[in-house]
Amino acid sequence: MSKEFFNAMRLNFKNTMNIESDESGGYLIPKDIQTKVRTFKENNIALENLVTVIPVSTQSGSVARRKKTSRAPFNKTTEGSNIQEIPTPQFDNVEYDIEKYTGILKISNELLEDSDDSLETVLIDWLGNDSIATRNKLIFDVLNSKDKTPLTSAADIKNIINENLKPVFKRNAIIVTNQDGYKWLDNLSDSNGRGFIEIDPVTSESKLFNKYTIKEFDNDDLPNDTSGNIPFIIGDLKESCILFDREQMTIRESTISGEDFFMDISAFKVRERECVRLWDEEAFIYGQVTL
Repeated sequence: MSKEFFNAMRLNFKNTMNIESDESGGYLIPKDIQTKVRTFKENNIALENLVTVIPVSTQSGSVARRKKTSRAPFNKTTEGSNIQEIPTPQFDNVEYDIEKYTGILKISNELLEDSDDSLETVLIDWLGNDSIATRNKLIFDVLNSKDKTPLTSAADIKNIINENLKPVFKRNAIIVTNQDGYKWLDNLSDSNGRGFIEIDPVTSESKLFNKYTIKEFDNDDLPNDTSGNIPFIIGDLKESCILFDREQMTIRESTISGEDFFMDISAFKVRERECVRLWDEEAFIYGQVTL
């Protein structure tokens, strides 16, 4: 399928009736390439990998989710007595409405005419990186809607974990920040001059603060706000929000501008469909550091 797909790209999808297309225009990127794009994203730092992702096949709908904090003890019952009801599990419906996100990929005609492997490498790298950037922004915008907690010291972060997060969320809690936040945290030290960041003894790669994993993002992917406040998202992000993924990535030829024509470039429009919804705002605390 990939070979047929790349040959169709070289023809700008002209006379390619055997290439699968979706109902709203454009040609579906083959499953094997979509799988490689997904693997690319899994192997890179992306907020998508930290939250819950639910594949969906419809434009809109809802899913029922039970919150971690929804539980009740059984009642003590003596022999022969009636069994009393206990509170039913608390399920909330999370509604979604898929939206489309698009971009333009410009490829030199020399590369377009090159081997399938070269074309596939460029396509996967571009789709993977731009999809990461798109979903990072969608997730960050949802998390950013929560009220902010000011942070001024390492003790403030410890207090958030120990006092503000419920134990059920501590188990899988992580600390998400950007380059500025990591630098700020790395420059802090205790009364003996020892830093607070440690290397994870299990992986020898991950960095820990107070035994909680730190996920450092690029400032471009997780920016400071307009006042320069640095984000520190602390908690169980799997329970914080849900990314609904339509799992259909499409591509089609774009109208070639005069500049592209003279530069011997082909342009393609790519679209993916998803949306992000807040799930349980108790699962995380949004902290901010002001420098």
